[in-house]
Amino acid sequence: MRIESGIPIPSRRRVTAVGTEHFEAMQVGDSIGVPIPKEYRAKPTVWAGTARLRNAAYQYGKRTGKKFTVRAMPNEIRLWRVS
Repeated sequence: MRIESGIPIPSRRRVTAVGTEHFEAMQVGDSIGVPIPKEYRAKPTVWAGTARLRNAAYQYGKRTGKKFTVRAMPNEIRLWRVS
């Protein structure tokens, strides 16, 4: 390994498949599709983006009282606002 100096540390940010601005704009019955990378289409629950989307929706819903559900579709993960 090589020791390096002068490389700035990137700022922390939440990494989610969908930003919370999308959650805010959604009405009951609206949905968002997030494409699954080809290598994970056989098992979409293994893809980290699935867990991130579920967690982001859950955390946002917990703060705002809105409810969401996430389902794996053939080529995408889809998030619906249910209430």
